[in-house]
Amino acid sequence: MAVSQDIPPLPELTPWEKIVGEYRTLVLYPNGHLIAHLRQHLGEDIIPSSTVSKMKDGAEVKAAGLVILRQRPYTASGVVFITLEDEFGHVPVVVWPKVYEEYRCVIKEPVLLVQGLVSRRDGTMNVVARRIEARGNKSRV
Repeated sequence: MAVSQDIPPLPELTPWEKIVGEYRTLVLYPNGHLIAHLRQHLGEDIIPSSTVSKMKDGAEVKAAGLVILRQRPYTASGVVFITLEDEFGHVPVVVWPKVYEEYRCVIKEPVLLVQGLVSRRDGTMNVVARRIEARGNKSRV
């Protein structure tokens, strides 16, 4: 025999709470890319990956994205490699040991804003990080 009881009304989820909930459950967001939903809160100076990939060596850049790769190879002498993903593609980031030490707690966050310089060497492009911030938490958006 089923028991009937009053169920209190729950508050409506905010759009951000829906996005985070779906991402945590599915490990993807079925209604587009997370960064597409955050872009309006990131600032006009944040450059999409499609633009970063065309920038010249030495250009200053601010890019944001979901961290899809974080590596600290033993053979890299303390250098950390991060790949950020936005709705347009990827941004490879190099974090030198001194910068890593300054931002080591921030780097663990799932969404990062990286400020740095474009480095083009031997046919590859990276952003060499100078400053790193966490993004995505609704208190920090």
